[in-house]
Amino acid sequence: MTNLLTKKTLTFEEYLLLPYDGKRSEFVDGRIIEMTEPSGLHIAIVRALSRVLDRHIEDEELELECVSGPGVEIPRVGKPNSSRDPDLLVCSPPWPLLYLVKTCCPFAPDLF
Repeated sequence: MTNLLTKKTLTFEEYLLLPYDGKRSEFVDGRIIEMTEPSGLHIAIVRALSRVLDRHIEDEELELECVSGPGVEIPRVGKPNSSRDPDLLVCSPPWPLLYLVKTCCPFAPDLF
């Protein structure tokens, strides 16, 4: 279940300037949406999928990383940007390094 935390539409820049309230949320179409905490089963599935992806990336010697981290800014033409918090993200270096220094990473063309 999700809960809408903002009635006013925000820009992505305004969203990033808000103080962190400790709630798990995503920024979608200019609004902050509170997300429920993942269940134990969800966490177990994400861990298993991460191991499968890591193994495949290593076996195939792909120049990719499987990471879990902060929101990813997703540009959408004609609409406010959104920030999603994916369980896992597969991308090419140096994108994973950005997670060490930023709370939100910009969309990377190689993700899609």
